[in-house]
Parts: sequence; structure tokens; C-alpha cells
Amino acid sequence: MRIFLVLAIALGLGVFFLRSTHSPMMIEETSGSGAEETFESGMDRLAARLEYAARVGIRSGLAPVEFENQLAPGSQFPVREYARYSYPSAQPPPPRAPCTPNVSSTGSLSAGCGEYALTEAPRRPSTSHCPYCSQIENASLAFNRPERMTYQESEDIELVIAPDTAGIRPRTHLSDNLDGTVQERGDIPYTLRMRAHLSGNDFTISPSAPQDRTVLPDRPTKWTWQVRPQSFGDDKQLVIEVSTILEIEGNTLPPSTPVIFRETIPVDIELWDRVVFMAADIKLVHGLIVAIIGSLVTAAVWIRKRLKAKPEATPSEGNDQHDN
Repeated sequence: MRIFLVLAIALGLGVFFLRSTHSPMMIEETSGSGAEETFESGMDRLAARLEYAARVGIRSGLAPVEFENQLAPGSQFPVREYARYSYPSAQPPPPRAPCTPNVSSTGSLSAGCGEYALTEAPRRPSTSHCPYCSQIENASLAFNRPERMTYQESEDIELVIAPDTAGIRPRTHLSDNLDGTVQERGDIPYTLRMRAHLSGNDFTISPSAPQDRTVLPDRPTKWTWQVRPQSFGDDKQLVIEVSTILEIEGNTLPPSTPVIFRETIPVDIELWDRVVFMAADIKLVHGLIVAIIGSLVTAAVWIRKRLKAKPEATPSEGNDQHDN
């Protein structure tokens, strides 16, 4: 009887020893209403099974999407949380497959890859899938914004783009004599070639067509327009637009988002400007009328003098007639 008791104790100790060495992550097991297992990592039972099933799936050749869809629902921990804790195993991790998997933020792989790779954060898309993304960098821009303009008088509007790599504030490269306030904008995407356009129905703008510039990473680039109001009123609209020009293999691509910056500039051309303009016209017409009248008066005086200066009969001529 003692022999059986000793064997039972030895068997129990052996099972306990084997269990503790095989699963060091489990620290206690309780019984009661629904048996639960508590793990050092905080994983629930389903999470542990999923992690274990992942390794089984790898060795058996199952695609990761298959076992993830089967076991993941119901777990209170997402894959990327409990994947930080590897299931205890003396075996080295499986070798990487020859393919390049597309890893999502949840750790899922594209079908066909033979390994289960996880990441702590979403990876930045490779430029190999976006050949023109490497052409886009960050910059800042500045421009002057006039609040009012004078009818039929030209003013300049300037725009400066400065790449972040240049370490330059674009406003410092605007001209000093510009009207209006200086506006600055940051985090503007730019490419080697940029296009800017200033438009407005109530203005004459030169140049009127979109203007292309080469933007180098170590210096600012400027656009300049001459603007002349052609009508009166409040909030006449000027619109400034900036676009990127992308190229691939020497061909210019139509941009998927044509305009990366747009600003509307309301400008007031007041009624007083019209009064001044009309007064100037009246003064010009008045001067013309005065000049014409003066010319007519001068001509009349000259004709009158000519008529008065006509010679009369001399006395000698009169005596000769008397003698006869």
C-alpha cells in the first residue's frame, strides 16, 4: 500500500514538473463557475489557443488568414497585443518565406506567404508601389493679400514657395512694397515642378495663364502677377491656386488632386474710386471743350482784325476824280 502511495506522489510531482516547464506563462488555475486560466501576459484562453494555433498553422502550411478567421473572434485581445508574447518553445522560429508579405496594422498577411509576421505599428507604404510618391516633399508658402484696390490701378501680388529643406521663411523673400497683409501656410506638398495660377473675373491679370516653375530644394521660388481692377464693388474675388506636376518615365501625369492649395482673396473697389475716376474724365473733357472754344474765339478775333485792316481810298485818288 505504501508503495502505491509513493508511486502516486512521484507521478503527481512528475506531472506538476512537466506542466510547469511546458507552460511557464500560466501561473494559476481556478475552478468554479466556468474554469478560467490566468496568464502572466494577461491573455485569455482563446488568445493562447490562437497563438498556439498560429504555430501549428505555420508548420502545417495553412495560410494565416484561415486560422485567424477561425479563432480570433471572441478574443478580448487583438492579434498585435498578445503577439508580443511568444508561446514557449525550444524550437527556433520558422524561416522567412521567400515572398514579401503585405503586413497590415493588425498583423494579417497576404495569402500565399508561409510565415506569420507581426508589427507594432503600420508600415509606411513602399515607394516601389508608388513610383511618384518619392517626388513629393513638404514646403511652406507665403503671399500678399490686399484688402482693397483702386479702380484701374495696377498692383502686384506675389507668391513664394520655400521647401522645408531650405530652412527659409518664404515671407522674407516677398517684395517690401507690396500692398496688403502677408499670409503664410505650412505643410504644403511640393514637387520639382509646380504650377501657380491667379484668376478673377473683375480683374485684368498679367500673366493670365498658369505659370510653371522649377522648385529646387535649397532655395525659394517666386511667382508675380500684375492685377488691375475693372469693376467697382465689395468682395471682388481673386483666386490663387497651386498645383503639383508629377512625372514618371519622362511623361507628365495628370495629378489625381490637381490643386494642393487654393485661397480666395476678397478685394474691395469702393464707389469713391468711381467718383474720382469720373471726375478725372470730366476734367479731361472739360479741358478739351475749353481748348476747342478757345481755338474758335482766337480764330474769330483774327478774322475780325483782318476785316478791319482792309485799306480805304487814299486822298490823292479822290482829288484826281474831282479834277476830272
